[in-house]
Amino acid sequence: MPRQTGDMLGRSLPERRYQKMAQSKTTGGEGIVYLTRRAYESGEIRLLLRTDAVCAERDTGWQLLQGSETGLELSNPENGLLVSVARALELEPKLTPLLGVSSAPCRAAYAYDEKNGGFVPTAYPADIPTEF
Repeated sequence: MPRQTGDMLGRSLPERRYQKMAQSKTTGGEGIVYLTRRAYESGEIRLLLRTDAVCAERDTGWQLLQGSETGLELSNPENGLLVSVARALELEPKLTPLLGVSSAPCRAAYAYDEKNGGFVPTAYPADIPTEF
């Protein structure tokens, strides 16, 4: 296993991934969000969380979930992807009012509401790990 150097030493795998993407040129300097693999593969984003546990300058704190993920599943770094805000909006345009707001609360939760066809505030789940 290659040895880590510099400020990456001692950081968790998710932190290192965020740091690597934050330094990448692939997203054009815009913000990044965490997207669960289940949400990506199903094409359904039903739960949107914002955490204050930010790992890099471009990390927006937003986590996009399908909604049925378990805490154990979320604690495994292989079950998550880092995508640009633009890519997240391509996957789910209904996120625009929330992801486009820079003044959103540091800790917030929104669930998809079938009746109104949009995301509405909901209770922050207690069993969702937001720090690794």
